[in-house]
Amino acid sequence: MMKKGFFFLFVSTTLLLACNDNSNDKTVGYVDTTTAAISPITKRVVDLEPALANTNRLQVLFYDDPDGDSLRYSRFFTYTETTDTAQVRSLLQELNQVYVQEAGARSCRSEGKLYLLKGKDVVKTVYFSTRQYSCRYFYFIKDGTFIYLPLSPAAEDWLAAHRKKATKP
Repeated sequence: MMKKGFFFLFVSTTLLLACNDNSNDKTVGYVDTTTAAISPITKRVVDLEPALANTNRLQVLFYDDPDGDSLRYSRFFTYTETTDTAQVRSLLQELNQVYVQEAGARSCRSEGKLYLLKGKDVVKTVYFSTRQYSCRYFYFIKDGTFIYLPLSPAAEDWLAAHRKKATKP
């Protein structure tokens, strides 16, 4: 009788241990969060909007009164355009930065916008503001969220040069 009890205990323990996975391999359903705090998200605009690479023409619009009536401030403007490949590439490099995605618009008003075109088709509309230190950025809207990019001094100079060339439509 003692042998049957010992045998039963041995088999039960063996089955119990066999069903319990004591391995350290936690790959199924396991998310490693140890690097999340030290590895920031570094997606660039080209990852979000790959079609921007097709841009071959730019139109730059400057609102006459960006602080005016919110329903009509973009109605009156001056503009310039370019098909210069070097300028298009330069602007695309400025836009291909790490971005910040926000649910709503920032309180600063844009002072103009860029139409990025492929031929006559608009690839993307990008808004810009250079007016205050805290409001220097490019932004566009993607799936209802606002994508903000820093505005470099070179981009600000590029916009200022185009403002000087801008004319009424």
